[in-house]
Amino acid sequence: MNAADRRAALAALEQARPAIVRLEVDRHPEDVAADLIEGWSAVETALRSLLGGSALSGQPLVHELRQRQLISIDQAHTLVRFLDARTRASRTDYRPTPADAEAARDAFGSLESSLAAGSAGSAAAPAAAYAASPEPLAATIPPAAPAERRRRSWLVVAGAVLLLAAIGLAALLVVRPSAYEQAMASGRELFGSGSPNAAVGQFTRAARENPEAAAPHLYLGRIARDQGDLVTATREITRAIELEPTNGDALREMGSLQLVRGDNNLARNFYVRAIQAKPGDRPSMGYLSCALARLGRFQEAQSFLQRAGDGPWSACTVPLLQQGMIQQPGAAIPR
Repeated sequence: MNAADRRAALAALEQARPAIVRLEVDRHPEDVAADLIEGWSAVETALRSLLGGSALSGQPLVHELRQRQLISIDQAHTLVRFLDARTRASRTDYRPTPADAEAARDAFGSLESSLAAGSAGSAAAPAAAYAASPEPLAATIPPAAPAERRRRSWLVVAGAVLLLAAIGLAALLVVRPSAYEQAMASGRELFGSGSPNAAVGQFTRAARENPEAAAPHLYLGRIARDQGDLVTATREITRAIELEPTNGDALREMGSLQLVRGDNNLARNFYVRAIQAKPGDRPSMGYLSCALARLGRFQEAQSFLQRAGDGPWSACTVPLLQQGMIQQPGAAIPR
């Protein structure tokens, strides 16, 4: 990589800074998703500049940079995490998490530090490259016989081939999504396309691949709730909360489960905890208004409905506010 490519990459990377900085601020999920997409676009332009221009994008681009040893293994790993976060953010049903923002910041910071350090050291590099290295033992080594020279040449070639193969394998392992990530991505796609039963298999596999992750149990609980299997829903969502007690999505799902059961007071408690864990979460505020309306606390319900805005929860709350009566417990949650 020459100095001109490095300077071009730094200039392109600078275009990502405003979006990355905004990720430090707690904002609406749609705004966070937009910043993740904008930030990755600028970072991707910087990565292409390192190659002197390229039509590659996404994982193939990261893989090519790693093969040319223009980025380290750690940098490739952080870039893939950022790319995964950007891919998830492009889904309209996905709400970016703090981990997504952290992945973006890590990738940006790692790439920026590397490029800046390389620019600072580029002036000293030519002189060092041409410095003579003393070889005091060179005169004492007898010349190798032709057969020995040929054997050494083959050994050098074989060693180089093995080294390239090892580097290629390491790069593939870095940029290839883990079994857990593959299962989660497949499960989300199936769930979003209206195939919940097929998604169950993928989320179950994801839970097996990463027993410490709450997300698979959260989806399994949501699907079970939608299908009326409240026993399984309770088990899975409880497990998600045990793994991540401050996971706002898991707390909201437990509130929705209680709303289905008709335990409106317990539902209210979980929605309040969900909002504390994830301020500004509109579904939590919207369904909290439903629980409050069912409890006859119409003024509070109206307040949270206004904060949440219009959404699927309106079908639960608005009729209760208009009629001034509590809906019968156990009614399905509008989705």
